[in-house]
Amino acid sequence: MKLIYLFITGFCILPVYAQDSLVHTELNELIIVDNRLQTHNNSQNLHILSDTLINRNTSTFTDFLLVNSPVYFKENGAGMVSSPSFRGTTAQQTAVLWNGIEINSLLLGQSDFNSLSFKEYDHIAIKAGGGSVLYGSGAIGGTIHLNNTVRFAPHFDQQIQLSAGSFDTYRANYNVSAGSNHWFVQANYNHNQSQNDYEVKNRSWKNTNGEYENHSLSTTLAYRINLYNEIQFLSNYYQDERHFALVSPRQIKSKYQNETARNLLVWKLNNRQLVSNLRLGYLYEKFKYSENLNTNSYSDGAINTLLAKHDLDYKISERFSLSSILYFRNHRNGGDKSSLENVNQNVFSAAVLGRYEWSENTGIEAGLKREWTGIYDSPNLFSAGWYQKFSDNYSAKINLSRNFRAPTLNDIYWKPGGNKDLKSESSYQVDWEQTIAIGKTTLQTNVYWIQIDNMIRWLPTSGGFWAAENTEKVEIKGMEINYHIPLIIKHFPLTANIGYTFNESVDKKTDKLLIYTPKHKIFGGLNFKFHDFLFRLQGYYNGKVYTTAENNERNTINPYGILNADLGYAFNEKMSLYFNIRNLTDSQYENVENRPMPGRNYNVQMIINL
Repeated sequence: MKLIYLFITGFCILPVYAQDSLVHTELNELIIVDNRLQTHNNSQNLHILSDTLINRNTSTFTDFLLVNSPVYFKENGAGMVSSPSFRGTTAQQTAVLWNGIEINSLLLGQSDFNSLSFKEYDHIAIKAGGGSVLYGSGAIGGTIHLNNTVRFAPHFDQQIQLSAGSFDTYRANYNVSAGSNHWFVQANYNHNQSQNDYEVKNRSWKNTNGEYENHSLSTTLAYRINLYNEIQFLSNYYQDERHFALVSPRQIKSKYQNETARNLLVWKLNNRQLVSNLRLGYLYEKFKYSENLNTNSYSDGAINTLLAKHDLDYKISERFSLSSILYFRNHRNGGDKSSLENVNQNVFSAAVLGRYEWSENTGIEAGLKREWTGIYDSPNLFSAGWYQKFSDNYSAKINLSRNFRAPTLNDIYWKPGGNKDLKSESSYQVDWEQTIAIGKTTLQTNVYWIQIDNMIRWLPTSGGFWAAENTEKVEIKGMEINYHIPLIIKHFPLTANIGYTFNESVDKKTDKLLIYTPKHKIFGGLNFKFHDFLFRLQGYYNGKVYTTAENNERNTINPYGILNADLGYAFNEKMSLYFNIRNLTDSQYENVENRPMPGRNYNVQMIINL
């Protein structure tokens, strides 16, 4: 029965990734703020999720990526803390970038995908493989890019999204965009809330203390000074309050409050031969954890970051270009009841990159990078890649790189247990990609090998507390397969996609698999459009994971598969309605031990364009 379900989930369900050709065509008239996504990525796998996919989604960012990417998520219950694992790596080894600036928590070194809003972004990209030369610490398994776009054209657009669903879940999003040939302005407000009190099979009590509420406000301003110069200002503010669901009805109730602010000023110069991007930014992150809602006790922490980043691309000839990246950051901590000692950390990095194209279909790219700080040592980084399109039916890429993950501020400064003698995690990897295309049907395969040294872990000490140490060496062998099939049935379009990932992440000291890194994941979907109706079936399958380092068979999360279904109707160009069923088969499953997920649930969304 499991094999039958696996087959249905894998081959009857649909994809995930937006069609690259369609997406790139739509974005030709737009300016993507993160210019590095369009350069020096020719030898690696890059998938873009279109704004259409983003708009139709009615769930969390975690749920959106589960069916639209190869990334696995460890989720402590619906809406709770959500940690990614990209290509078998840890959450700290997946970098998240906001318009080209890394935004993983400086305290924890990772992003919680259930505390990231994403409706305000026009362009979400997923880049698999190492990227530390371009994007810095944590870009080992891959990078996830949240990008805004600038549109210099006369227009005035508004969009309202309203949705309501099971467990008293409500979402609202308002977006307004206006512009001319010389200026552009966009604002977005997003609000989500839920009681999250779903029933759990074989349990006498509902999911308790799982309520959450969050909102975000984003703005983008841009002015084209002349043909060669433009100025952009981007801002994002996010705030949430999330209670932590209980494992037992008598457990003490707790909650977590999170606040982030991101501001970026960009001056862009482009005279065709020379492209310069100067960015000045201020980032802020703050948390407050109340471990007992019956008392006033809490712990908190805050980090302020000032940054300056300069990207330069110089086109020496039609075939050869050189680039440089200079990046400075200053981190300072705050908080009334923080366990960190005083932090005033300066980090500077420099990178040089080159690209040479023998022809329109063949080229190489390479880069070198070094990072300096007075606290920890960073390795010399490199990246080198080759790509070639042999024919209309076959192309190949190969990329070799060294990447790293710097110790977090908690790793270094936490009292007690922080360690100022930590080394950065260092990683070597090789990635080989092949693509076969027959008509519009494509089959893409990636085979990769990753070795990670000096893995940072918190271990118990003789003093009765935990401390950060460099301990493990990890080896990862993996494969990704993506299959895309567009069909026309009696003039009605049908699109099917499927993705499969295999990862074997082994601790070389113990020869055991890393915890919460499944060997297998399948994801995909099927889209069918009939006149003004749209039907979509999506799903994913996660293989077994171990929850202890010993890989004890009694401590595992069983494999499970989830199906979701959508039915949409467009009344006209201005209004559409979507009905969504999540967990269509009402499967009983959990993603983290003793953290059950909801059964079948429903959502209705209306989109109004003004």
